[in-house]
Amino acid sequence: MSTRTRLLLSALACLLCIVIVLSTDQPQRPFQRLTEETIAAFEVETAVGVSATVSDPESLRALAGLLRDMIVYRHIDADGTLLAAYSIFMQDGKEYHLAVYDGFISLDGLSCSADPAHTEKLSVFARQFAG
Repeated sequence: MSTRTRLLLSALACLLCIVIVLSTDQPQRPFQRLTEETIAAFEVETAVGVSATVSDPESLRALAGLLRDMIVYRHIDADGTLLAAYSIFMQDGKEYHLAVYDGFISLDGLSCSADPAHTEKLSVFARQFAG
């Protein structure tokens, strides 16, 4: 095999590696630095339409922990049944809107796949404020 052929094959192998790396799902934690001190309050609405505004420190700590642990994988175009909706009001005035579905979330209108067990935890957490 000539040197030119080897270089061409090496270049093709590198290009293939780059394509594979760029096309794989990179897990992300959009709220990995979130703490209960950065959240002023949150509003939650359950699938049955019950809503509540919550600002007690224990609930803020619980929500921050759930969101810090949430891993999203890739952007998807999904449609499903809404399990819970959160409006999260930050101390710095920012606001986030999180819609929770079975197996994916929508954060400020951007849908991403997520672990169904974790979306269920967020749904169960929301239901505790329904009664």
